[in-house]
Amino acid sequence: MGCIHNRPMRVDLPTDASIEFITDIEGDWDFLCTVVARSTVLWWEDETIGTLGLDQNAFVVFGGDAQDRGPGDIRVTRSLIWLHDAYPGRVFLIAGNRDVNKLRFAAELANADNPEMVDPVTYLDSHTGRPKQQRDDFAQERGLAPHSAMTTLAWTLEKTMGAPDALDHRRAELLILGEDASDEAVLRSFLESVDPFVASEDSQCRAWTWQYLQRARILLVIGDTVFCHGAIRSRGLLRVPAGDCIDGFSEGSPASYVLDSDMSIEYWADELERWKVKQLASFEAHRHFEQPPSEARDGTLTRRWRGGQALMMPSLSQCHIITDSYTEDGNLVPLDEDVAAYLKAQGIRRVLSGHVGFGDCPGAVHPPPQLHPISHTPSSTPLARLDLTLETQVRCASGGLVALTCDTSWSDPQASSGTRGVAISRVTLTRERISVSGMLADGRTHEYILHSDIAADSAAAALVGCRLEDGSWGHSVVEGRLRTCRVKGYDCTYAELDVSVARASVEAAGRKTWEPFMREALAEASTAIEQGNHPFGAVLVVNGRAVLRSQNSVMTGNDPTHHAETNLVRLACAKLDKEQLSRATLVTSTEPCPMCAGAIYWGGISRVVYGCSGKTLGEISGEELDIPCQQVFASGRLHRVETVGPVLADEAERMHRQYWPTWIGAHFGT
Repeated sequence: MGCIHNRPMRVDLPTDASIEFITDIEGDWDFLCTVVARSTVLWWEDETIGTLGLDQNAFVVFGGDAQDRGPGDIRVTRSLIWLHDAYPGRVFLIAGNRDVNKLRFAAELANADNPEMVDPVTYLDSHTGRPKQQRDDFAQERGLAPHSAMTTLAWTLEKTMGAPDALDHRRAELLILGEDASDEAVLRSFLESVDPFVASEDSQCRAWTWQYLQRARILLVIGDTVFCHGAIRSRGLLRVPAGDCIDGFSEGSPASYVLDSDMSIEYWADELERWKVKQLASFEAHRHFEQPPSEARDGTLTRRWRGGQALMMPSLSQCHIITDSYTEDGNLVPLDEDVAAYLKAQGIRRVLSGHVGFGDCPGAVHPPPQLHPISHTPSSTPLARLDLTLETQVRCASGGLVALTCDTSWSDPQASSGTRGVAISRVTLTRERISVSGMLADGRTHEYILHSDIAADSAAAALVGCRLEDGSWGHSVVEGRLRTCRVKGYDCTYAELDVSVARASVEAAGRKTWEPFMREALAEASTAIEQGNHPFGAVLVVNGRAVLRSQNSVMTGNDPTHHAETNLVRLACAKLDKEQLSRATLVTSTEPCPMCAGAIYWGGISRVVYGCSGKTLGEISGEELDIPCQQVFASGRLHRVETVGPVLADEAERMHRQYWPTWIGAHFGT
């Protein structure tokens, strides 16, 4: 028997190759058939037995969750296994939560007659956050035998796996396959699907879940693209899950650990693979409940111990990369700052996953605005190019880093059959682009391309993955207009906007993200007045946090160069390294003067956010050196400096209107 250790951990993508990403089929055989029919690289060699052909220049990555919610669990999973084995090195499988949790069947169904081995278990209801209905209560409500294996199977599927129709689906599929569909045969089908000993003598692929998991990876890297089932969020970054966990309980489980931040993403992927292999080996040796191993008899583990618990319960073992998502209460959130910084340092530009969808087509997200230093613009984008739109600058500045969550299994909860409806999207990657196209829940088509050469994006496509002022996100492109989506729980709100309207909303949302930092800069300006100086303040933001602050000290320092910005640049250069400075944003209450703009440029700072414009300041104070900071920055050839503003202009201007007339009158008369 044994377990497969999948290597290598980073796969090269040839120049002329493409990757088709498919995810979350969840047992829907008809959906798989539609995917194949729409594909340009896959075809059926024999649909009756589920064998597929693959174009010689193509890769396929399946993002996990092969089973659970359709009458095709067996056929879908067998087809994926066959494809993986037929095209080694070009077809990759990812472990999903609906795949790994099936390992529970071996112990829980074998001990169905022992209530203590099945209940009580505090599996939480993902919708209410409360404990799920327990097995005996479930049996009483349905009039079922309380301690039978079939009752336990029905309860397990419906109440702990989110698959209420799985029993009926399995019975129907066995009939389609010409096999016995009695209760005993259905139960045997579930048990054999995860039985390593059946797999060792299995010519018919009856242990298809076990064989899928042997081949599946937790984290896959192909070129500059990362694939996982869930998401890479802060709490899961570089985390290696616990080797064991308490069955059904989150508190008191053994700890996971986090690798050092300088570890490569390939090393992390390899550690996750080693963890998975150890879990499968433990399951193979101890798949039924037994006394915990001697090294674990410290009072922290329950008597309900079996091998592989940490893999079959990834949330409890902190394998967050399987169970996390890029959503909160259904709506998308930007990539976490530390995650974006790490991925960028590892040369990663694209992250693809499934698990949790966003409306009726894939959802895209970028890092937050605080992480977009223009100095990191790819070399393919000319430095002299100053006419880039704000949304294109966002992708330029982040190195084009984008995450796509591609599960569309909940595209249409009101559909007459299932929750997918007619929605389907095709996601294809090459070295140069990501192409997303397909059909929405209402039957209309959508399509966009995100290029590696970001300036090649269409005006509408450049807004996909950007957040708008109302909290919605650029979702896709329909007939040249931006389609937006906002989700609350399971309720989706869609809109379609002209590009100019959408761009204005994205710009407004971008400015709004800087308002808290601008208020800090204005507070520094107020402090400057209190100390007898002019009303200018500035803060330095790195990775979304204000790390340094300064204000004008021209009067108290008796030095005309002691502007808020120059003071802050001196302080920053003394405390931060060049890499930190290149990711920094200087937020200032007023647009920098030419002297300050020069200091910012030579300091290697990549962005300036200002409140009051220099032109407005000149009108208020009579300042004669009226040279916009953008003009100074544009004269440099070493790196870009992005400018954002005005932000909170009314508040910034009010401070100057209250200060300068009084100061000028006191020093020069009226």
